[in-house]
Amino acid sequence: MNTLFRLKEWFIYHLFADTVYNIHSPFVFEFWQNVIQPARKDMLYQTHILPILRQLYANKSQLAKHDLGTGKNSGTETVARVAKTSSIVPKYGHILHQIVRYFKPQIMIELGTCFGISTRYLCHDFTGTHFYSIEGSPQRLQIAQSCLSDFDSTKLILIQGSFENVLPQILEKHSYIDLVFVDGNHTFEATQKYFTLILPHVHAGTLLIFDDIHWSKGMCRAWKYIYTHPKVTLSIDLFQIGICFFNSRLAKQNIILHY
Repeated sequence: MNTLFRLKEWFIYHLFADTVYNIHSPFVFEFWQNVIQPARKDMLYQTHILPILRQLYANKSQLAKHDLGTGKNSGTETVARVAKTSSIVPKYGHILHQIVRYFKPQIMIELGTCFGISTRYLCHDFTGTHFYSIEGSPQRLQIAQSCLSDFDSTKLILIQGSFENVLPQILEKHSYIDLVFVDGNHTFEATQKYFTLILPHVHAGTLLIFDDIHWSKGMCRAWKYIYTHPKVTLSIDLFQIGICFFNSRLAKQNIILHY
């Protein structure tokens, strides 16, 4: 069912996606020029991500299933399978990398560390002060800690726990958050809840990035709820990820951008 749904969403996306040359927003053109174009030439996957993934792909150790997004939380699966099915693909990982490089957020949050692949994309050029990455599975986080051991642990803070418990604790420490990457519980209710919790902490320069926005009917509904919210001005749909901006100087619109 989900596979057919995603194929339909993929077809609709390509049917309606615009190239940057059909969009008249100077901000979106700058985003395309400074984020999307460099992402297409980004070599981070080859140089820093692939060597780690190869080790994970060779790891046949069994882990307890822990996936709130799909509801599959019984039984076991190998490290290799989780790495192959849950790690962000290079195409979108490079977008995360270039967003951090260009916008230079100071305080970031990631909901869903898994083995730390998306974390590496986000952290590679991070020059800010705090990057919190939350993971519900202690087994997955233990592997992520090993994969991310070369980063400064005073800046990259890995936390094990539920998003519902940990996220409010982090938000209490900071009046404003610059970037949040939400890649966790892929349900309408959970995604809406995270968005609502984060909303009081956004400012004109905040970016909220949601993964798998076309993964299911619930996620499509959540994405629509988010991009139509009055506080969100510009939103960009790149199919797998959706990016929200809160700058009041930007015109209210949801742009489906070919990538």
